[in-house]
Amino acid sequence: TRGQSRDVRQGLQSNLGAGRSNPVAGYLLADHSHIVSERTGLRGGQQALLLLDLPGNLAGRRLFPVLCGSATRNVGVQPLLDLLIECSPSPMDRPPVEGSDAKSGQRVVRAPRLEEPLTALVFKTISDPYAGKISVFRVYAGQLNADSFVYNATKQVKERIGQISLLRGRQQTPVAKVGAGDIGSVVKLKETGTGDTLCDEKSPVLLE
Repeated sequence: TRGQSRDVRQGLQSNLGAGRSNPVAGYLLADHSHIVSERTGLRGGQQALLLLDLPGNLAGRRLFPVLCGSATRNVGVQPLLDLLIECSPSPMDRPPVEGSDAKSGQRVVRAPRLEEPLTALVFKTISDPYAGKISVFRVYAGQLNADSFVYNATKQVKERIGQISLLRGRQQTPVAKVGAGDIGSVVKLKETGTGDTLCDEKSPVLLE
């Protein structure tokens, strides 16, 4: 459900004005040449934040937004999601990931593109009482298809990929494939653990 907008209580409106102006003024001093647009009317007419090239400055790590809210009370959740969707940099805009060739040890660079050989990292393992072991991974390059085989460069073994799912809380949504920038999950991998690199056997790579 979406959050609800409410008027600011009397006695706090002066503080609200100062709180809105100070962060924006500070940011203008930091980078005044990247003003893109001003958006108003969001949240039932409340003044929205200024979009001052947020995607570029977030990607460049020059700006770190702070949002207030409460997930348990559904306060501020939707504005946070809107900010991530509208302003966070795309995975395709990220710099290439670096690793080492699993055979020669030489440095390998993989760009976040679907045309690149598969390069994925398992960053979390979940023990589910019904599904068993769930391996959660991020694809840095290439794409991974369901019902296929993948090479675990860390353990130097092949693993069979069955159903691939997207995790949304406790809900698992099956998908046919995941590509560069996606986070997916797969169940019951025999040898794979947290920190292992999954890749194309023809182009094995180890991510650090």
